[in-house]
Amino acid sequence: YCISKTSNINFYLLRTGQKMKIALLVMASLMTTVGWAKEPTPGTLATGKTVYEKNCVICHGDKGGGDGVAGLALDPRPRNFKTGNFTNAKVHEKPTVDEVVNTVTNGLSGTPMAAFGKPSGELSEAEVKAVSYYVLTLRGRK
Repeated sequence: YCISKTSNINFYLLRTGQKMKIALLVMASLMTTVGWAKEPTPGTLATGKTVYEKNCVICHGDKGGGDGVAGLALDPRPRNFKTGNFTNAKVHEKPTVDEVVNTVTNGLSGTPMAAFGKPSGELSEAEVKAVSYYVLTLRGRK
């Protein structure tokens, strides 16, 4: 009786564990498919760097220090991405990609930071997301 009962419990736990693993794999797959994943691919970062070099370097500088040629004449000066908080969101340790996407898309009121997303249409949604991921890689660089 004890062996049979233990075996049934183990079999149930094995089946339940398998169901949980399958559910987690399905959730992870869906999150990646619909864009919920928070880690960019190397291709996304490469696209982001290209977009940054074409649209952002002039104000924010090659390395994101807020020291681009045009940025030196702006008031307020462009954000220094290397040093910390650089979005229009609440202050916290690390800005999220969604906060950077919001800033790139909508610009920053009261600053020279222009809107690059819809409705201006300068950048596609994919380009906005890619450059936002790239900008986050500039944090802490020297």
